[in-house]
Amino acid sequence: AVVSVRHLFQHTALAGMKVKQVACGEEYTLALVEGGNLYEMGQILSGEQHNKTAPTKIEEVRIVTQCSAVDFIASCVTEHGDVYTWGENSFGQLGHGNTTEYSKPKKIDTLTTVNVSFVSCGFNHMIALTDQGELYSWGSNAKGQLGLGEGIESKTVPTPMVALDGIQIERVWAFGDSDFARDDSGGIFSW
Repeated sequence: AVVSVRHLFQHTALAGMKVKQVACGEEYTLALVEGGNLYEMGQILSGEQHNKTAPTKIEEVRIVTQCSAVDFIASCVTEHGDVYTWGENSFGQLGHGNTTEYSKPKKIDTLTTVNVSFVSCGFNHMIALTDQGELYSWGSNAKGQLGLGEGIESKTVPTPMVALDGIQIERVWAFGDSDFARDDSGGIFSW
């Protein structure tokens, strides 16, 4: 089989670095390298003045352990369990208690009392997992993707998901308008 690639190139800005994770949004890419530095390429907000055509180190965060991106939103978790988010925010999906867009990472202050180990970006929402197996979700709930029940349009701050209380969650994934979680026995939950 023949594969056609229009443009294929290696980013020399990352040469010699071991990339641990890549996360892609609509026109934006994150690359997490060994040692915890996070690099960005593209533009997170439409109309941004500076489209980064080469990987650029994100100076606002230190020692990142995990990152996520989808559409025009991005997030990362630091070694201290802090969550930073940035991008479009029309449904409060950045978790800062407002609908203000941020072009640079901003720490979610309401999550500083817990130690987040993983965050995943879905369509206009995010979900976070703590080191204690607790889940928090925020953003649009138009299709129930926050797991908070019906009648809730959106949440602009991280909100505990009590539906899975007592179940030790080990991993969570946000895909579009759906979320999935795996517990410590390998069971899968979706909403």
